[in-house]
Amino acid sequence: MKTFEVAAKKSKRKNRVKTVLLSIVTGFVLLVVGWKGLAWITSRNANEVRDYHQTMTEISYPNVSYINWSFIADSEFTGTYYADQVKDIAGITVPFEDFESHYGLYRGYDSNQHLNLYKSSDNKGGYTHGNSYKVPLFYNTNRNYQQMGDIVTQDISLLSQMPNRVVEMAVTFDKPYTFDEIQTMIPSNLNINWYWIGSTSIYDTSELKLNAQIGFQPNLAQLETYDEMKKQEKPANLSKEEAQKAYEDYQKKLADLTPSQAFHNSYTFFQAHLEKALANQWLGYSVGEDGKDYDLTNDVKDYLKKNQDGKTATFAGVILTGKAEDFAQLEKASWIFASNIGQDVEVKPYHHLETHR
Repeated sequence: MKTFEVAAKKSKRKNRVKTVLLSIVTGFVLLVVGWKGLAWITSRNANEVRDYHQTMTEISYPNVSYINWSFIADSEFTGTYYADQVKDIAGITVPFEDFESHYGLYRGYDSNQHLNLYKSSDNKGGYTHGNSYKVPLFYNTNRNYQQMGDIVTQDISLLSQMPNRVVEMAVTFDKPYTFDEIQTMIPSNLNINWYWIGSTSIYDTSELKLNAQIGFQPNLAQLETYDEMKKQEKPANLSKEEAQKAYEDYQKKLADLTPSQAFHNSYTFFQAHLEKALANQWLGYSVGEDGKDYDLTNDVKDYLKKNQDGKTATFAGVILTGKAEDFAQLEKASWIFASNIGQDVEVKPYHHLETHR
């Protein structure tokens, strides 16, 4: 009997040890799986923040681009997405507010308040909260500014007082124009850096956040449409002769490419980026109860519906850059509804000014 009891106790002890070991192993596996799962969620959210910023830069933030980006980990499951941003003023790169957004086990988008704007005391200028960079403002031709007691600026007339400087200027048209029409309106010694789609609302668009001002900078060397680019096969390993032939073919296509066709091709990328932003609900900015005063999503949907072809798409304004004195040609232009200056830079001997359309 005692032998049986001893054997039973040993068996229980072994089972208990097995249970403890199994629990430890199971707990460890669950811990590893849980850790990897949380790391995967953090990585996914980090990449989504990056995707958000890079997509929104393609469709908003007038005349703003980024030159690099990085993830800075704060802990295993939190971090900051950071991007250095700049502006191009007649070929001169000037600093602008950095983009910064935190991420973790939640999604975080444009959490950097430095990019928000405040108005000057006279309501004629907009500035960033971070470094008080002056931002060019667009105005809404659908709004009766005089009746509302609001101000519409005409800053081109001020440029005669700014010798030896290059400037950034938001020009709001009296009505929407196509790319080809705009080319005939703007003097060749001024750069068209960015195209603004405008708004179908009567909201004061000079009050919009930077990521709610929708438009784009076309690539006038764009050889294919967005769909054509997506269908392209990955390039195979080419011989030296084949690579040279491919390069020569590319240069010939580039030489034959007209600005109008390149703009049309580039516009298809703009459409795709807008559709992506809508699908991800990144254009949820609104003003008033239920977007009564302004709804960015509805604005963009309405624009896409009415402007399905880049050759006939119209734009309500542009960002121009160039020498201050070269804007004098536009002082009496009848098609200008408003003009508002952004940043300006003194031209130094080492600066190389560029003109591009």
